[in-house]
Amino acid sequence: MGEIYGKLDRRGKTPLYVQIGDILSSFIYSGRFKPGERLPSVRELASGFGVNAVTAVNAYRALEGMKLIYKKAGSGAYAALLPPEELPEPLAPDAGFNFYGQSSLNETDGYIDFANGNMSPDLFPVDDFRDCFNEVMSRDGGRAFSYQDSQGYRPLRESLAEYISQYGVRAGADGIQVVSGAQQGIDLISKVVLKHGDCAFAERPTYRGAVNAFVSRGASVYEMPLTNDGPDMERLEAALAAYKPKLIYVMPYFQTPSGINYSAEKKRALLKLASEHNAYVIEEDTHGEFYYGSGRVTPLKALDYKNSVIYVKGFSKILMPGLRLGFMVLPKSLLKLTLDTKYMTDISTSGFFQRAFDLYLKNGKWDERKVFLRGIFYKRYTAMTEAAGKYLRGLAEYEKPDGGLNLWLKIIANADISKLCERLRGRKVLVTPGRAFFASGEEPPYIRLSFASADCGEIEEGIKIIGEVLGETK
Repeated sequence: MGEIYGKLDRRGKTPLYVQIGDILSSFIYSGRFKPGERLPSVRELASGFGVNAVTAVNAYRALEGMKLIYKKAGSGAYAALLPPEELPEPLAPDAGFNFYGQSSLNETDGYIDFANGNMSPDLFPVDDFRDCFNEVMSRDGGRAFSYQDSQGYRPLRESLAEYISQYGVRAGADGIQVVSGAQQGIDLISKVVLKHGDCAFAERPTYRGAVNAFVSRGASVYEMPLTNDGPDMERLEAALAAYKPKLIYVMPYFQTPSGINYSAEKKRALLKLASEHNAYVIEEDTHGEFYYGSGRVTPLKALDYKNSVIYVKGFSKILMPGLRLGFMVLPKSLLKLTLDTKYMTDISTSGFFQRAFDLYLKNGKWDERKVFLRGIFYKRYTAMTEAAGKYLRGLAEYEKPDGGLNLWLKIIANADISKLCERLRGRKVLVTPGRAFFASGEEPPYIRLSFASADCGEIEEGIKIIGEVLGETK
């Protein structure tokens, strides 16, 4: 490799480390150093150019800052996997993030509501939980309302460990942290893992509540482009090498809002890359019960041989939004810090709700409800995809998801999305604009339709109205 060591102008004004960086960068841009090729060690570089080790280190630091090289701990420096111009910078914490929340019931009365991701109250298991509440109060008396262990009511943690084992995730009660919904779980992990100036990765598009949790810790956010079976792995690998994130946030099945599922190959590749780059993966399971194919999903956590996945699940989508309950399966390295952070945040999740939900799991009502809701939502899913095929042909494109509660529409008609949403609101149809799922806040040509709170008749009518409005726009 001696041919790379050119002469340096030791009397000139340009620092030696800059000159070395210029020489190496020219070799990277010209292809003499292939993407991913190992560069000389600091000692070799210093010896070859006849400079001290500090100068060689500074040259590599400058190239790393330009995203022309990346480093592997204990292995050295490598040429970048992609040209820097193909790798957008992460979004800064002050990039103007905002969050689109759900409309209140009063605001949606009389509307066909495709914007609300929560099921309608008429589907809430009120009677079943009334029975559970009464039994807990009769059984436990005042103890049901006392402070609970911050990690969670142990019988519930045991029940959750048994439940998640059905999906291939092995976690004892001691590895589970009960939380007040998935959002709190993501927020707790952000507080534990991230500090100001760190980087976190999220899918593009994604759930903005998670992004806001990362931003609240002073982290920058890199948006991972998605293909129809998971992340663009070439870009993901290059971005991991360049930005060294502490967290990677994913929804690997029935992803919100796109509905895609990660392939088994990409799941394994993601775990391998995360391990190589010392990043934790937050896997959020929102719609795992709502599969419409032949069988249940396989969580990323079930494949987690390196113990780097944080599995987060909330129950608001399948129970009741106001029942703020969820849990996390945590790597041992994060358990104590997360428990301490949970205690400092709210001491514990409602012990009364935890005891009632534990009873709900044990008496078989949970399994009955999953089957019941899957039947209802499959009918709505069928109604929406059939109506879309009937009324939106030539106006919008979409991939039929295998599960979940959403349809992600790409509008191909020449339409301003913000104006489209307003026109639909004027026709008593509510949809969510695509910008609600992009951390950058851009206005992509997408809208999300949720069938969580609209019945089959409303779905048919609402899709027909969308087609009419798009037809007028076209």
